[in-house]
Amino acid sequence: MGATREDIMLAEFKGLRDETIASLNARIWGTLTYIAAAGGIGAWYARQPDPAALVLLIFTALPLLSYTILRERSRIRIGSYIKVVLEPQLPGLLWETALQRWRLKVPSRSALRREIDKWHHILSLTGVYTLGSAVGVIALVRQPGATSHKVAAGSGILLVVAAHVSLHRIYSAAGEYDAIFKEAMMSEPLVSKESDER
Repeated sequence: MGATREDIMLAEFKGLRDETIASLNARIWGTLTYIAAAGGIGAWYARQPDPAALVLLIFTALPLLSYTILRERSRIRIGSYIKVVLEPQLPGLLWETALQRWRLKVPSRSALRREIDKWHHILSLTGVYTLGSAVGVIALVRQPGATSHKVAAGSGILLVVAAHVSLHRIYSAAGEYDAIFKEAMMSEPLVSKESDER
């Protein structure tokens, strides 16, 4: 006897859960990479106070921030898929649904508190990059001259801020994935009649 639809969906759930766990575990590598790079850049700057080192400190954060944005978007999309598509069809799986209900019903969670929590979460993911970029800008501002480096650093800081705003939008619009998956579920069945009959 072949695998049932429930078996296939449970295997999909386990695969998505493993992907989410791997993504959560990968967070530390971005932070460690930046710390190592910042250490090298700091050593260079300590030997020879070149303003280019400070600009590099800021721009080194950008690819790691981009990776964080992609990873978080993927993690939220997986959570929505599990909640909207898999959990209703797999009895006993209610983690994502229960988590959403808890977030909506906790009485002390005012709009301000939710906003603070969002930024707290964002900074827990990006704090090292933000701190390194801020140190780079402060050190550059204190240097006389270096106008072109200051302009470059200003561009880098704008991109760092844009990355934080993008993360905030991802968290604020997390429910949009729910709506997309619900619409997809209503418009077309995800499993054909043929596979149901097997």
